[in-house]
Amino acid sequence: MSESVQVRQQLSAALNTLRQLISNGELILFLGEQASCLPQPASVEDWWRHLGDLDKEDAVSKIDQLESNMRENQQWLHTILRTLGRFPIIFNVNPDRLVEHYLIRPGDNVQTVRLDRVGSLSGTWPNDHRVLLIKCFGDASYDAKDKLTSASKNYMETFHSMASEETAFVENLFHQHSILFLGCEKDHPLHKAFMERFVKHSKGQHYLFQRGTTSSYFQDDHLTTIQTDMEINEFAQYLTPGSTEFKIRAPGEVYEHSYLPTQREQYLKAQLTLEAAASEIGFHTAKVTNALATDEALEAESRGNLEKMFKNDPFIGEYDARTVQGAMDAMKGRRDNLLKLIQNGVRVTAIFRFDTFEKDIVDTSTKKDVRQRNVRKYASVLLQSRSVLNNQSMLELRVVQDMNEEQTKRMKEQYAVIRLKGSSDEAIAYASPAVEGKKNVSINLISVNGTEAARKRKIFEESREAAWDHEKSMLNLTTALLQADQELKAISTEDRNKLQRLYNVQMLTKTEIEPGTWEKLGEGSFGAVFKVQWKGKEMAYKVLQKISKADDLEEFEGEYQSLKKIHHPNIISVAEMYRTDNPIQLGILMEYMSGGSVRDVMNRNPGQGQSKDFVSRLAMQVAHALDYLHSLKPAIIHRDIKADNIFMTADKQTFKLGDFGLSRITYSTYQTKTMGWGCYRYMAPEMGRTQKYSPKVDVYAFGLLLVEVITGNIAFSEIMDNSEVFKRIAAGQLPVEVPEECEKVHGLQMKATISACVIANSNLRPKMKDVIKMLEGKLTKFQKHEEVELLCLGTGKGATAVQDGEPSSSFVILHNGKPVLLVDIGYLVMMQYQQLVGKEPVFNMFITHNHSDHAGELPVSMCIFVPTLMKRGYTKSPFKIFAGSETMPKLINHRMDEAYSMPGLNDHKKIADWRTCSPGERETIDDNGLFSLETVKSQHSEVGYGFVLYYKGSPILGYSGDSGFVKELYDKIYEAPTVIVDGRERGTWEHAGFDEIKEYTKTSKHEFVYVTGYGAPRESPGDKYLPSIKPLEIGQQYPLVSAGQMADGQGPDPAGQGTGDIHPGSGQEQYPTPHKAVQSLGQ
Repeated sequence: MSESVQVRQQLSAALNTLRQLISNGELILFLGEQASCLPQPASVEDWWRHLGDLDKEDAVSKIDQLESNMRENQQWLHTILRTLGRFPIIFNVNPDRLVEHYLIRPGDNVQTVRLDRVGSLSGTWPNDHRVLLIKCFGDASYDAKDKLTSASKNYMETFHSMASEETAFVENLFHQHSILFLGCEKDHPLHKAFMERFVKHSKGQHYLFQRGTTSSYFQDDHLTTIQTDMEINEFAQYLTPGSTEFKIRAPGEVYEHSYLPTQREQYLKAQLTLEAAASEIGFHTAKVTNALATDEALEAESRGNLEKMFKNDPFIGEYDARTVQGAMDAMKGRRDNLLKLIQNGVRVTAIFRFDTFEKDIVDTSTKKDVRQRNVRKYASVLLQSRSVLNNQSMLELRVVQDMNEEQTKRMKEQYAVIRLKGSSDEAIAYASPAVEGKKNVSINLISVNGTEAARKRKIFEESREAAWDHEKSMLNLTTALLQADQELKAISTEDRNKLQRLYNVQMLTKTEIEPGTWEKLGEGSFGAVFKVQWKGKEMAYKVLQKISKADDLEEFEGEYQSLKKIHHPNIISVAEMYRTDNPIQLGILMEYMSGGSVRDVMNRNPGQGQSKDFVSRLAMQVAHALDYLHSLKPAIIHRDIKADNIFMTADKQTFKLGDFGLSRITYSTYQTKTMGWGCYRYMAPEMGRTQKYSPKVDVYAFGLLLVEVITGNIAFSEIMDNSEVFKRIAAGQLPVEVPEECEKVHGLQMKATISACVIANSNLRPKMKDVIKMLEGKLTKFQKHEEVELLCLGTGKGATAVQDGEPSSSFVILHNGKPVLLVDIGYLVMMQYQQLVGKEPVFNMFITHNHSDHAGELPVSMCIFVPTLMKRGYTKSPFKIFAGSETMPKLINHRMDEAYSMPGLNDHKKIADWRTCSPGERETIDDNGLFSLETVKSQHSEVGYGFVLYYKGSPILGYSGDSGFVKELYDKIYEAPTVIVDGRERGTWEHAGFDEIKEYTKTSKHEFVYVTGYGAPRESPGDKYLPSIKPLEIGQQYPLVSAGQMADGQGPDPAGQGTGDIHPGSGQEQYPTPHKAVQSLGQ
């Protein structure tokens, strides 16, 4: 046996021992400075050089800076360790938070303790089954109990020479357990002294990993040293035992499976198990995914590299060629199964980069035989994709080109994302390519649900949005392949003919149109339009150029048969439709309008609006056309209202709605439609956000059409990137400001009409019949708001945003429909605010306390909004932040610390007007002096405050903030007619229980109280708590003061006298009826 094989066998035996210890939950980790956020390579002294004076608070911000600048590999080490199993104790010489952020497993009961305090644990651990995180020097985070100080540093450095309860506790650990030292500089005096004291004289066997240029194995007393030429991250990957059998667990469960680089076969089989249960699969890669590669490509690109990887693996005793063949067979088997899924209705989307495609087939620096092989690989993928030749396929290609910096960074992440059937479960699978593992951190991981799966899905959707659509991708790829093959002669004759047929889509020529009468009028994204003679009449003939799926053609034919029956003086009539096969083409013959389109008129005088008479005629006639379409049974939604599709006679007296190339007949009010149709700049927010919409999308586009013909400018005209426009509209940002001249030139009714049509919330937009009444002046105001309302943004508790994706508890007070006060700005709150209220921020905020689920988004929101408003011309920040007297310093000095590094925001006074609220004193909120609040201290481990909100001097709302049950607090907030309290199913000292709230409410004058902070909807109080308490619900608006109910100086009418409104405390057996702000996001 050679020396190298013997060393490999020794290393393999040591590795297997470590794996068994991890599986049994018996291995203790000792993490050194090389497993930290320090710039690597690092030594213990580097901490003191970076942190400076340890007794100063600024060590916290320095740690944060180090963590933000660390390499991704430093994060991966802890992520890999997390997937291995449970470590009962983790020693950590580093005061950073990487262990807490990435290594600690969800659900672990963790206790963090400094080294000088571990003696107190000798009587309880391990009986209480906690995971101990021993911070040897201490913790540098802001809220740490055992802080890093100069005293704790000195203690650790002299710990090896002491005799104390602490040293006895550590000695006992080294006697009873095995310890793995990771990232420790063995010869550093600190580590050397520690090992000399506790390892040399222990009864256990311990292990040290260190990097070296060669592989070696050292046995010294009770310490085994494992040395290989690999990064610490790579070694950690080898600690995984892998998995011989992968099973999908219960829906909603979060779990991860990690595999060795040499366990490629097991990894692929696990991925195949997930794909077999998939309803949708996506690949996010630089090149087209190898999951679809030909046998030729797999053999050429993977076999040799797999052999090198297995042969060079330091932990494999002897190389066995069967392991490589098993991996190759798994690749091909998975590919074959994937192709079956594609033909059997499972949607598969492959996103990749066009520049890497070009390099593979065009770049002459690539060898010719390699380019030829690549051409055949891409040709095979194209012919497997959905097209006129293969309309049963569900494989869609999306190619990304002209990437900005952010998109380029996004496309570096390569993985598969898999959505499972019958649930919302989502898995991701990502691995390094089959290349030699040396100097490369090989990540082979399958993760189901959880934050990483959600992040990868988000990246995938962003890349899909930035990519060409499938049709454009197919066209450009086919064109490039055929051109490249003219030189390379790589594709078979049969495959080349198929690609040529796919490419050669021609316009219709055989119709009843009179020969020689074709006059081209224009060409758009969906086809060319000609003026022709048909049966002695001038007609318009449109040839659709992108019919690549037979099902699409059938749907078009059905729709146009219905449109032929439509007769309205302001809708272009359809005469005939023609089709040809092989290739499939479609032509529509329709009424010709001699005046052209409204877009033609706009283009003659760019940037100039049209006359009042022109706008009035267009508005009224198009409104009647849309009202007619929407009133049909079933309704027709046009979905492409824009200047290009409004046509007119030569005298500009008659306007007609045309081009129904994008319309679909709907069979219910809200039917899911395929996105990707229509012009982004006229797209209603709900189309980008939920893909569910109603005729209200036409109302929204109609409003934008009116703005364009009045001003001469299209919505978001200052932004060239359509994807950016799409993002803003989906977020609910108002695309236009109704111009001042609109009212002066076109009248009050025109401005009111436009304002109503472009409301971001579709539920608040008028129907077209109401739009007509507004244009006629018969309806002056469409939406009736209560004078003061509360809109619920979230009900989450601390972990709800992470575990359920629901916003933290928050609500906004609306005055005549406009936001006047936002209460708390925790996780996901601003996203919810923008979806339910709009893009423009609310300038007044009350923060109940400093925890992240109440103030977490405050710094980043200010960093975004304040500079933006300054660019708009604000001379100082308009924001006012209200908080209790003990909360305010924490917000200013600690919560906002990350914002002060932004240019121009280095002083909290530049960010906002910070208003400290003292209990017993009222603080005015708005500039008009209508609203004020009075704080009352709550009961919580983090000091916080509730409040009573006053309107025109009278209480209208009481809010407890996060608090346990305190009678004095409840007595105060129950002075208001509407009360909101923080509550949980089971009460604690810092969170009131539903039963406590119910009992108190019974003894008060209130019949009803709303509860928030309970978490996700499933955790809300059930029917057994009615009628006393009821949960706030996301998206619901609750009336506080009805319109006209309260004159100046008058309080709210507790019984709703004279208004018909019922308010909490009225003694009547029902709640005031809330109304939905938007559709539930889960619908």
